[in-house]
Amino acid sequence: MKRVLQTGLNFFRPVKDWCIIAFYLSYLERGNLSLVYMVNDLIKQSNHAQSGFYLNEYEKLFATLKELEKVKQKTIVDRVTFALLDFAEKYVLSLEHTIITETGGMKGQKRGNDKREVHTILKKSFGGARYPF
Repeated sequence: MKRVLQTGLNFFRPVKDWCIIAFYLSYLERGNLSLVYMVNDLIKQSNHAQSGFYLNEYEKLFATLKELEKVKQKTIVDRVTFALLDFAEKYVLSLEHTIITETGGMKGQKRGNDKREVHTILKKSFGGARYPF
């Protein structure tokens, strides 16, 4: 079993069993960062039609997550904290088959949420989701 490199997606193998959703706002705009490179490689390995980057596509992400939950698809949402907090303000979902991983990403943001506050907000908006952080 090969370990995933430093993305918070450790040990979710085989990748082909998962839909990988990368929820990054500014990372894609910044170009070839190692995080984007690693997650893009996982997305390709998953070979799931709905795996991919969801850049500022809140409605599409909401619809995709609802559909994935309906068919009980194992899903990983790898995200930056401020992006998911913005999403959580607009949408509420029960995510029983979804794991939300931590990549951080509060630097330079106006929000001053600590980890406990972030977890409370996410659990309220995404009941049932697992958070391995």
